[in-house]
Amino acid sequence: MKRKILCAVLLLIITAPLFYSSSVTQTMAQAKPTPPWDWKWEPYGPRSDTIIYKIILAYESRLVAFEADEIDWVGVRSEHVDRIKKNRPDAFFLESMGRVIDALQFNTRPKKEPSGADNYPMNVFEFRKALAHMIDRDYIVFEAYKGYGVATFTPMPGLYGDWISPKAKTYEYNMDKAKKLLDDAGFTLGKDGLRVDPRTGNTLRELEVLVLPETTNPARFMMTKHIVSQAEKLGIRIRIRTVDGPTLDKLVTETHEHDMYMWGWSLGMYPTFLYSFFRSEEDTLGGWNECGVRDAELDDVLNKFNFAPTVDEAKPHCHRALEILQERILPWVGTSVPIIITAVSGKIKGMVLQRVPGADTPLGRNTLDYINVHVATTPFGYTIRDVVGAVVGTLNPMTYLWAHEGAIITDIYETNTISTPEDVYKRLPRLTEKVVIETFDIKPNVKGTKVTMTLRKGLTWHDGEPVTAKDYNFTIWYPGKEWKTRRYYGDFEKKTYKTEIPDPQTFIAYLEGTSFTYQRDAEGYRPLPAHIYSKLSDPKKDDPAKLSHPTVKGLTMLVGQSAWVLKELVPGSHLVSIWNPMYYMRHPEKGLTVSFTKLPTSVFADDAPIEVELKITDYGNRPVTNATVSVTVDGKAYAAKHVKDGFYRFAIAELPMSGTLSVNVKAQQDLPFGFVSKVTSATITVYLAKSLIAAIVIILVALVGAALWFRKKRGAATKAA
Repeated sequence: MKRKILCAVLLLIITAPLFYSSSVTQTMAQAKPTPPWDWKWEPYGPRSDTIIYKIILAYESRLVAFEADEIDWVGVRSEHVDRIKKNRPDAFFLESMGRVIDALQFNTRPKKEPSGADNYPMNVFEFRKALAHMIDRDYIVFEAYKGYGVATFTPMPGLYGDWISPKAKTYEYNMDKAKKLLDDAGFTLGKDGLRVDPRTGNTLRELEVLVLPETTNPARFMMTKHIVSQAEKLGIRIRIRTVDGPTLDKLVTETHEHDMYMWGWSLGMYPTFLYSFFRSEEDTLGGWNECGVRDAELDDVLNKFNFAPTVDEAKPHCHRALEILQERILPWVGTSVPIIITAVSGKIKGMVLQRVPGADTPLGRNTLDYINVHVATTPFGYTIRDVVGAVVGTLNPMTYLWAHEGAIITDIYETNTISTPEDVYKRLPRLTEKVVIETFDIKPNVKGTKVTMTLRKGLTWHDGEPVTAKDYNFTIWYPGKEWKTRRYYGDFEKKTYKTEIPDPQTFIAYLEGTSFTYQRDAEGYRPLPAHIYSKLSDPKKDDPAKLSHPTVKGLTMLVGQSAWVLKELVPGSHLVSIWNPMYYMRHPEKGLTVSFTKLPTSVFADDAPIEVELKITDYGNRPVTNATVSVTVDGKAYAAKHVKDGFYRFAIAELPMSGTLSVNVKAQQDLPFGFVSKVTSATITVYLAKSLIAAIVIILVALVGAALWFRKKRGAATKAA
């Protein structure tokens, strides 16, 4: 789906943190024997018990929280690395540079919608070109990022490699060119030193640039001030308007009441964001074409790009699309690609980074990261202390917008496959055992694509209901085709015209046409629970995280199938997720230990009752005091009662005459949303009762005595004869 293409859209952090993305920095890290990422990743988990997401909006407050050891990692601006080294000498420093970009984005529409207000001069291409030439990217990289960034001149970050056309026009920093473009377009300087509106002869109106608050994104705010300052040198007035995330989203996607805005994006494996962001079809209220781009040739090229059967066939169309955007539209002015620095607590172990072939710096952290993270002193049972640097608007997986929201949702809902840590382009099965893509003829000269998803057996939602092909079918037809939600109405859903469910573990979708993106979308598909989402009163506006589950006490309607279950959401303060004991990939060592502390290896039959004592501990070696312990001894049932500190006792009331006695124990600890259990057994050798043995001995002695007496009598009689 195109929404998954964006990899959790809208990078909110840039210099102040992307909390979910980090990577290895050899030059900055202090020498440590065992860095957090020095770990052979495991596919199962989670090792930790809890994730606390602390909402801390101000960058400085996040730094203080890390210095006070209240959070486990934090995004750090390069000029604050020495401060963190001093105050947290145990910390490791990591870097990441993904497919992310900072950009000044324009509203290119002739009129603002739906008000109909004049959008001049933002709809003038030459005016936008002049703004592009006034941006000093070297200044941005070295002032905003202190050198921890790379200048960029197109909407595509450099990691896209040969997807980027070498012929695409770029707009270097050149104030003389900017002035000439304005003059030639009629935006001459007036006597007051301000540019004149060539239509009226009056001073050009003051423009407005939207940006998030400085406390949230210091670097991006600094870029915005640079843009305002440079525009002033050209005689253009631009005022800064700081807004929160939801307000900015409304202005640029729902009302289009904006001139320009400073933004950052985190983009996907392939540059299909071009198809999503710049097609005329998406220029609607709530659509992804926030810049209002409308170009018939571009639409045609983007369609050819997105529906090319293979990557090799797609690249030439991608090149042409970028060339058109840069040569005659210019909806974005790319400024920089940040290198994100993350300080990580020295006690953290098990970090799993995402590698890219040919790149020394990882993209960030792999999906397996949170189920592997732990601390050396606590291999199991740790509480991860995460941090979120922005307001959490909604956790509706169908409509969320922000990267930090997407990261939390990703912890709740898994996908069919994920990238392997070693190679972002290789896939590791998760919800599905396999995904098969086949091309077929719908009719002569009309190709179609058949997608077969084979689900892993034993999958359950957090409320215990099974995950089946019906959930996939529901997700396609309702969140996708019927409700047309932001995250589930991409081309995968649009092009699906028929589905089949041969059995509960098999889902088949038939799509019109072919596309190199179908494989990616199918492998990254994230189903939703039909039995829950079908009950939402307003699927687009409801937040399942704030709605109670209809039948399971303490559970919300944000019901996933991952290792983590949302337990608590306190808006503006924090969120808490706890581990799912019914997780299909639960760590094999995450269970109970049951040991016999008092159990005779042998007894006599008349020793009953026999007292047996057990000790039960969990995976963190903590005493379990709330277990249900059932025992069977040769078919007879007993219940062991908790005595103290994880010790349980029961008595075997009856013993057989003799033989081997089998003692079978099942201990189960109920947890908030599931349970852990352990089965163990032991044997006792039972000897005959002591009284019976004594009687037998007496009888034997008597018999022996009688035998000796008779023998003696017989001997005497023989002698007399």
